[in-house]
Amino acid sequence: PGTCTISGRVVDDRPEYQTQLRLVHPDGSATPFSVKAVNREYKFMNVPEGTYQVRGKGNYSNGLGIFSDESSLVTCERDERVILNFVIRSFEG
Repeated sequence: PGTCTISGRVVDDRPEYQTQLRLVHPDGSATPFSVKAVNREYKFMNVPEGTYQVRGKGNYSNGLGIFSDESSLVTCERDERVILNFVIRSFEG
């Protein structure tokens, strides 16, 4: 089986948020893939082919959360580079 890279930006992230992103299987079960956002960017390397959901979390307050304007479900195919961006914003919009 092949591998791919999944990466992207986390707009409006700040170091104090300590944003982390992880890959989970579509059924919600865990994978060993978890990375910290650094300089508003993240990258998962050598991800086995398959379908995953990218989830983010951090130390957000004041009604903030991490969101993607696209589906957070990605399909990883051999030698592919998948880009999925996130933004830190209010739950209200």
